[in-house]
Amino acid sequence: MAISGLPWFATFASAQDNRVAAQHMQLEVDASQMDRHLLTSRITLPVSAGPLVLWYPKWIPGIHGPGEQIRNIGGFQVKSASGQRIFWRRDDDDMYRFHVSVPEGVERISVELTYITNQPTRVSTGVDSFGSDGALAINFNTCVVYPEGWNIRSAQAAVRVKLPEGWQFGTSLETKSSEEGWVLFQPDTLENVIDSPLVAGRHYRLLEVQTEGFPNTQFHFVSEAAEALAFDETLANKYHQLMAEAALMFGGAPFSEYHFLVVCSDQIPGMGLEHLSCSLNGIDQDGLIDQEKQDSRSGYLLAHELVHAWCGKYRRPSGMYRNDLHTVKQTKLLWIYEGLTQYLGQVLAIRSGLVPHDQHLENMASDIGYLANRQGRQWRSLEDTAIAAATLRGGSKSWNDLRRNQDYYDEGALFWLEIDVRIRQATNGAKSLDDFCRTFFAADVGRQAVKPFELKEVIETLNAVLPFDWAGLIDRRIHQPQDELNLEGIQLAGYRYAFTDEKPNSVKRAEKRSKSIYSQYSLGLTIDEENKIRSITPGRPADQQRLARGMEVLGVNGRKFTKERFEQALQQTVETREIELLVIDGDRFQNVQFEYAQGVRYPQLVRTDDTHDWLADIFAARSN
Repeated sequence: MAISGLPWFATFASAQDNRVAAQHMQLEVDASQMDRHLLTSRITLPVSAGPLVLWYPKWIPGIHGPGEQIRNIGGFQVKSASGQRIFWRRDDDDMYRFHVSVPEGVERISVELTYITNQPTRVSTGVDSFGSDGALAINFNTCVVYPEGWNIRSAQAAVRVKLPEGWQFGTSLETKSSEEGWVLFQPDTLENVIDSPLVAGRHYRLLEVQTEGFPNTQFHFVSEAAEALAFDETLANKYHQLMAEAALMFGGAPFSEYHFLVVCSDQIPGMGLEHLSCSLNGIDQDGLIDQEKQDSRSGYLLAHELVHAWCGKYRRPSGMYRNDLHTVKQTKLLWIYEGLTQYLGQVLAIRSGLVPHDQHLENMASDIGYLANRQGRQWRSLEDTAIAAATLRGGSKSWNDLRRNQDYYDEGALFWLEIDVRIRQATNGAKSLDDFCRTFFAADVGRQAVKPFELKEVIETLNAVLPFDWAGLIDRRIHQPQDELNLEGIQLAGYRYAFTDEKPNSVKRAEKRSKSIYSQYSLGLTIDEENKIRSITPGRPADQQRLARGMEVLGVNGRKFTKERFEQALQQTVETREIELLVIDGDRFQNVQFEYAQGVRYPQLVRTDDTHDWLADIFAARSN
């Protein structure tokens, strides 16, 4: 790696106290080969002779478990200032920990890393690094090490990055200067550097949004294709509306400015990762210009990650806030960190027009549908899915409904919807969860230190908005297993959960995206593009007939299997009261007879007569 000398490292203030001055590094990152999926870096550290322990980041904020990216290291060399190689040895007990023996007379070392990009682990996508011939995303946790004992909140890092020639970039780091192809950034804490990813691209578009009394917001869009960034004024206006609605929901902001870093690419995977003053977002190349995608993932994503600036970053569960990047975190409050964020993000997406109200009701019905199938709730609580989050993300899809998944997102959102409705109903609309937000997340505009919280404070703040047995409700909904999904919040909102034989747009999109057939609410199975069973719903007919994931469906009612024939046969069961499938399991054929008469079934939300529509109130724009 061709990296020049050290004069830029003098950017550290000489007036720093000895404690902080001893904890400083320079981080040089060469991204010029990321189209080849290689990211190189050099970390220069002050040292003294003797044993030194270095850590590669393990617990990265936002992914709720060890990132496992240590497997992508393609080079690790330690050298003295004179270029002498220094021996290192990996720890026997923790693979992220490295022991270095610093020779006498050595006062500074450099660690040269090569990181292999574009191969995320089962959990690391949002905190990984990716490159293509026209775009890139760098998470600095992939290309840094730090000494054991350092406090990342105060340790300083001076960063500079080499980008492909002619590319433009976006980051929340403050740019100092550019020289000889390198971009230099103002020194910042190691915590903030890790919290400030960078995106760059051959094609770049900047959208600036200014909201009265609220920090300036910048949207940085990058892509391999110029047409991907050609979104119209309608979408731009919705982004303006998003920030206006956020200002009304929260009041102040824990940042001095906010940066949306958006990669529009079919070569770099979809992602969303929250940071205190920015977010890293990966969407399809046409994610900004395809309205169908705006109505689903793209429309929700940016709003969700924005809310995290308050919920999860500024206000963070105490058990998830650490002085380093290797200490285990306690994730039991993810139903707040992620669940409340999921709910508030949905509210902002609809209030701003990014997602149409009616489309969200469809999407919500689909969420309720899959959550209602989760028989795993009978043996484990929602809190338990949060505690064990590190085992769920990126895990097996086999028998998901028995194991449960990251239900603290969508079921957590349903719980916070119930809280919002209860507050509105009890106060006849005078108060809402917005009042809770303005108190619990209160912040003067400007960069703020993280303010950790415990559950007790959440309950106290809710009681200040509306006296109620919130602790008891949380215990029943969150801490205890349940026989079935509780839908009291939906009912209080003026709706009921039902089924329809008309396929909703949300299901059509999901089937198109996954190339699957969704019949989990009828026979209780999904079938992929190879006609293999992808999932079985516990308790439904396919489960009762002992079908299993991986079996191939060859025929339906005596004819060769096709999606059209299968769906037609399901529709006809209302009259025929039966359906037959021919499946193969290994080398054995089976004719499976179903006594079934419910036809096709898809979830929907139906308005309850003579009740107030609280969802209409919740999702109504406030900034108009």
